[in-house]
Amino acid sequence: APDAKIVEVLPTAYREGNQQKFVLKIGAREQSEASINVSASVDRWAQVAVLRRPIQKGEVVDAGDVMMARLNLQTLPADAVSDTSKIIGLETKRNMAAGEVLQKNKLNLPTVIKAGEKVTVKYSSGLLEATATGITLDAAGLHEPIRVRNENSNKVITGTVSAPGIVEVRS
Repeated sequence: APDAKIVEVLPTAYREGNQQKFVLKIGAREQSEASINVSASVDRWAQVAVLRRPIQKGEVVDAGDVMMARLNLQTLPADAVSDTSKIIGLETKRNMAAGEVLQKNKLNLPTVIKAGEKVTVKYSSGLLEATATGITLDAAGLHEPIRVRNENSNKVITGTVSAPGIVEVRS
C-alpha cells in the first residue's frame, strides 16, 4: 500500500558470513500490522593498513610505506593491522605487493643479531653474573629467543636478545 511504512526492523539470530535475516514490521493507516521476513547482505567496513609500494623480504616498514584503506571486513584476514603505530619499524617475512593488507603474521621485529655472529652471553642468577662469548645459531630480533654455542664449552644454550651483540640468560 502507498501509505505503508516500516514500523520496526528486528534482526533474527540467523547470521552466516555477511548474510543476516530480519523481520520487518509494516503498518498502514487503516490496516493491521504485517510482518515480512527479509534476508540481506550486511557489509561491515574498517580502515586497515596497506602497502603503498612493493616491499622485499627483510625490509623494515616505515611510515611512508603504509597508507590506510577502507575495506570490507568480510574479505580481511583476522590479523589485519588497523593501527600503523604497531607495525612501523617491523621487518617483512616475505615479499609483499603494493596494496597488500598488512598482517601481523607477515611481520617480525627487525633482526639485530644474525646467525653465525659472535656475541656476548650474559648469565645472571640472583647475585651471580658471568659473561662469555658465543656464536649464534639463529638470527633474532630484540627480545626474541636465540640459540648460542658457547665458544669454550661448545654447549648450546638459549637466551634472549637484549641488544645488538648481547644475549642474556637467566635462571
